[in-house]
Amino acid sequence: MTNFPFLHMHHIQKKDTDTMGGAKKAIRLLKTLKADSEKSDSITLNSYDIASLVWHMDQSILSVYQWEELSLLANLQNALSNHIYNKEALMRLRTPDNTRCIINSEDKFNALVILFLELITLNEAVGREIVGNRILDDNSNLLKAIKDSYIA
Repeated sequence: MTNFPFLHMHHIQKKDTDTMGGAKKAIRLLKTLKADSEKSDSITLNSYDIASLVWHMDQSILSVYQWEELSLLANLQNALSNHIYNKEALMRLRTPDNTRCIINSEDKFNALVILFLELITLNEAVGREIVGNRILDDNSNLLKAIKDSYIA
């Protein structure tokens, strides 16, 4: 298998610089969700795949100020949702070094869905922590509560 790890890391580093450190935070978060998942064996995405998916995310999704870092959770959920619901486009995304498609099998697509569900579970827990006893009527209000939160 051909790959260019230094070119890959160059692109990831540039994305991270352009997003004020948000890209690597997103990558670490998704890798941690995978590692901590009870279904980690089913999440067949490797670190290279996860980093490549984040590399394709819009800069505005990943660029958050330090005091707004929780909004990265909501932004990632929206970005992964867009990837999953646009499967045809997702299956065409290539790695930063342009050596292969990132999601190149149904198994990897299903793994992304599982990772996405893990992120939703995390966001629900964080959202409940933020809103306390307030009842939120839908997921968009939960994500708004997360996005509007600040870290002192």
